[in-house]
Amino acid sequence: FTREATDQALAHFQRAIELDPDFATPYGMVSLCYVRRKATAWWADEAKDTADAVRIARKAVEIGKDDVIALSAGGWALGYVGLELDDGIAFIDRALELAPNLAASWMYSGWVRIFLGEHDAAIRHFAQSMRMSPRDPLIVVAQTGTAFGHLLAGQDDEAGKWAENAFRDYPNYFFANVICACTRALACHAQGRPAAVGRCRPSLEHDLL
Repeated sequence: FTREATDQALAHFQRAIELDPDFATPYGMVSLCYVRRKATAWWADEAKDTADAVRIARKAVEIGKDDVIALSAGGWALGYVGLELDDGIAFIDRALELAPNLAASWMYSGWVRIFLGEHDAAIRHFAQSMRMSPRDPLIVVAQTGTAFGHLLAGQDDEAGKWAENAFRDYPNYFFANVICACTRALACHAQGRPAAVGRCRPSLEHDLL
């Protein structure tokens, strides 16, 4: 994904909304474009984009009460971009109830549960996502989430394994770099070697948000 591709996708989904304002799925996909913008710091105007993301995500879940993509993507955007974690997870859970076979919903659930401090549940949901879509081109997002979950739960060895795998397969993925650096620093610290562990584990949820 590039910035240009994200902007083009956003424009196409916005056009789809213009053509059919009552179709919920494009609202959810627009929400995902804003998620991508935040994750990569590709904001045109952070305050405006955040407000737009929340507005669109709210519209997605409002008119898409039975639309799994609208519910899961809208819930993910509300949780990650809007920091409305309780509402975000509620909509994602609704999507999982309606269609438990959508791998992306499990991945979104894993990340919002990371932010809620539900690390064990997050790890299980990431695992479900990867089982359901083992060749997903974005599987690194679930791999890295799994590493974060283990790291925040104090399971440094498991965190390190997942982080190294994600970093090896996707060396250009920012979060894989971050988690890999954290686990390596913690490993050095545990072995009595100097390492800049700093505030790595305690504040990761807040730093990501």
